[in-house]
Amino acid sequence: MPIELENVSHVYDAGTPFAARALHQLSCRLGTADLTGIIGPTGSGKSTLLQMLNGLLIPTSGQVRVDGVPTRGLKGPALRDLRQRVGLVFQFPEDQLFERTVFDDVAFGPRNQGLGEAEVQERVRWAMEAVQLDFTAFAARDPYSLSGGEKRRAAIAGALARRPRYLLLDEPTAGLDAAGRLQLLGVMRQLAVDYGTRVVLVSHRLEDVVIACDEVLVMCGGELFMQGSPRQILQRSDELRSGGLELPWFSELAWSLKRHFVGFRTDLVGLEELADEITRVVGAGRPRPSAPAARGEQHGV
Repeated sequence: MPIELENVSHVYDAGTPFAARALHQLSCRLGTADLTGIIGPTGSGKSTLLQMLNGLLIPTSGQVRVDGVPTRGLKGPALRDLRQRVGLVFQFPEDQLFERTVFDDVAFGPRNQGLGEAEVQERVRWAMEAVQLDFTAFAARDPYSLSGGEKRRAAIAGALARRPRYLLLDEPTAGLDAAGRLQLLGVMRQLAVDYGTRVVLVSHRLEDVVIACDEVLVMCGGELFMQGSPRQILQRSDELRSGGLELPWFSELAWSLKRHFVGFRTDLVGLEELADEITRVVGAGRPRPSAPAARGEQHGV
């Protein structure tokens, strides 16, 4: 069963002069796709939503259910079980590395679960290999000797070692260069496809989300603005801009080319698809429209 939100609202400092609404009447399902992306401008409620999913925050109203179990009212072992089932990795998780070795840092969660050392060893090895950190090369390393991308992956391995069914990541690519972002997004895809972990990642970069994810939720003002596949989302360019989001560069170029070449697709995801479409349309010498297209026609409406 997936994670379900039913009419979820959340107000920080409710009942005080500092009350601030973060979510409003949000209903959706998460975890049905291998990899789900949540996108939205700053203040749209993305991080609040993520913390709802493993019980760090409880809705002011409405209900969150994880595999059919409501999160409201969970305490003690039931709450620990929820947080084992739903792993949460905060933004810049490498700042939370604290042990002397990568092995001990990744092992911290399983040891706190009371597992025997043999199972701890197996889980640490599995988690490190899952995030592409070679166990032999990295287990004894000081976490602070790692590169930025390696630290990020080590921190994610620490969450994975608890064997969550769902892995939630808040801005996992923040602060990484282009190569580091692509590598980490590839790791997320591998976790979802090869290991069966349902991954939900929050980002403010639409480019990262449409490249990596199977399903995209767009947040705006604490509400669900739109939901669909990356191709469906990219077709709604005017709405995305009105919601404060920048289109990926390849999508902006596709929309520009559509104004000059008949039949140019605008639901392209990534450089390779854009290059193939340019070859198909521009290389075939498709004629330019005889008159400017209407606004709705330009945007595939």
